Amino acid sequence: MLHPITFAAARRLSVEEHRRQQAREHACRSWENWCVKAASAYSRQVLGEDARSLPWEPVGVLPSDTQLQAIAPLGAAAEQRFALHYHRGEEGDETLTLHTACLSCTSQRADAVASIEHLGLLLTRTRSWSLITPQNGSHEGSVFG
Repeated sequence: MLHPITFAAARRLSVEEHRRQQAREHACRSWENWCVKAASAYSRQVLGEDARSLPWEPVGVLPSDTQLQAIAPLGAAAEQRFALHYHRGEEGDETLTLHTACLSCTSQRADAVASIEHLGLLLTRTRSWSLITPQNGSHEGSVFG
């Protein structure tokens, strides 16, 4: 027959494991919100108010809680997929990068983005540019607008 302390230990272990799991889930949700807020704020700083509508998503959990990463998919056209990546390093340095991936090959490209005009310049270098440019005097492109 087992001593009652074995049952007490098993109960306590179960309670503590449940508490730790809830704490991990809460920390992850908090981290995700923090990450999205930081990416949104920095992208508006770099790109202006047009960046307000970017659909930021957190990218995994990094080893240090001072590092943040998020991605905002921009869509795909002409066999290319576009996304903005946000990164904040341990020192607090923030970067915004345009990632361009070929959908029919393994080619990928990443370029730092310094402003909304610079983003436009980077997009001119893609096969999708003719689909992005304003049509008929409109300021809305057919891909991202």
